[in-house]
Amino acid sequence: MIWTELHGRLMAEAFERILGRPELGAMAFVRCLPPEVVEALASDCNGFAPKEWLARRVADVDDLDRRTITADRAVELREAPPQPVLLLVDPTRAGAGMDGIYSATREIHEATLFREASRLALGTITRRLSAEQRRFADRAVKKAQGHGQRHSISPWQKFDFFVRVAAESRHPGSQLHLLGLWP
Repeated sequence: MIWTELHGRLMAEAFERILGRPELGAMAFVRCLPPEVVEALASDCNGFAPKEWLARRVADVDDLDRRTITADRAVELREAPPQPVLLLVDPTRAGAGMDGIYSATREIHEATLFREASRLALGTITRRLSAEQRRFADRAVKKAQGHGQRHSISPWQKFDFFVRVAAESRHPGSQLHLLGLWP
């Protein structure tokens, strides 16, 4: 996976828009992201920094340099949050103990997250390239999704395609391989 600062910035903005203005004691979690994306977001302290939210990855180790905590620590944060908390749950490594979090806090669902994130990425394509190239990128995704019997693309792949087009400021045709399409 190729990570750009734009991935983190747009994901942070998407979370901010979905979560709204936080209240003290607020906690939300997302568990639909691929493990490598969760790790990249947590490690991207400069790009991924949702305003007014303490973002932490939940995995099987405590590593504050990489903004990673264990499920036990996540439960402690729920009981006495220092500020509003956004948990990026790595479902393959979070382990036991997350049921209390899942039942007592707000979940950000995949469809909601990627609808907003993709909308922001498409807007960035328009600003950096053109409306015509935005339409090309959007049509490319629809074409790839139309091949559903042979190939499907995840919401992350769609978002990643849009971000990579915008980050590199190159014609969307140069990134078609990310969708399983070939120029």
